[in-house]
Amino acid sequence: MRMLTSLFVHGKHSLAWLLFPICLFIAAQAFSRPFSGIHDAGHAPTVTTAPQAVTVTAGSNGPLCAGATLNLTSTVTAGTMPFIFAWSGPAGFTSNAQNPSRPNTLLAHAGTYTVTVTDGTGMSGTASVNVQIDTPATADAGPDKALCTGSQHPLNGIIGGSATSATWSASVGGGTFLPSPQVLNATYSPPAGYMGAIIMTLTTNDPAGPCPAASDQMVLNYATPGALVCNDTVYISIGQSCSVVVTPDMALEEDVFDDLYTVTLFTPQGQNIGNTITSQYVGVVLTIRIQDNCSGNFCITKALVEDYLPRVCIPARTSSCPAWSTTIHRLT
Repeated sequence: MRMLTSLFVHGKHSLAWLLFPICLFIAAQAFSRPFSGIHDAGHAPTVTTAPQAVTVTAGSNGPLCAGATLNLTSTVTAGTMPFIFAWSGPAGFTSNAQNPSRPNTLLAHAGTYTVTVTDGTGMSGTASVNVQIDTPATADAGPDKALCTGSQHPLNGIIGGSATSATWSASVGGGTFLPSPQVLNATYSPPAGYMGAIIMTLTTNDPAGPCPAASDQMVLNYATPGALVCNDTVYISIGQSCSVVVTPDMALEEDVFDDLYTVTLFTPQGQNIGNTITSQYVGVVLTIRIQDNCSGNFCITKALVEDYLPRVCIPARTSSCPAWSTTIHRLT
């Protein structure tokens, strides 16, 4: 005991030298083991995860026909919520919706649409989709027509847009198309002796893309005019347009297909002025000749040309509008 006390009292470095080998041993044991982190025995270790890259894909319901609604889609498969979407596209298109729509599309709306997605950590991803928009097909069969029974009719179909060919069809069988119903300006011959209406339909054969086929109809009315009976004197008024076209039903006593007749007007001097009356003939008695184009028969009547202005109401300054008054003017 006295010796130990002497070491502590008389040798101030004696205890340190005694403990130094023990400390070296403990340190060597600690550093010889794998490092497993330092943590409080009562708490789980804290793990830090790096931000995850955003993965996005873009899609659409294209290809489309112009006029349809474009539906864009975006799908996010990686990233941290919440997500912010930013779309851009042709003709100034922008949207912050995840799956935006664009109604009534035009050809100018075709092209590349791009979406950028930003997640809750600030990471972003981008995807694009190309949208095809096609021109609709168009078809025009032409105006309705009245024809003499058995007469041929030269068709004049017109197609446009994305259509390149079309086919004619008739609502009544037995007729023919020369050289074929696939020719736009084919000549149609009705069934022998047929009288009545035939609906002619022109339908495009393409396109094969997103646009549907187009079709249009016209009506051919086959008839044989009856006996011609012209009215007595016909009174014709010139309106604000200062001209009027004389039609067969203005001079005949019955309703007819105007296409089956030809109207010709003559001045008192016998000059042929066609079928249009202008203001220079106001007050003049003209001759009207109506010819049946099927048989060549015709009838003749007279036309008195007048100029009636519409009724004009002239209100007094201190009262309501008085009764209507009519004024007749002659143009010089």
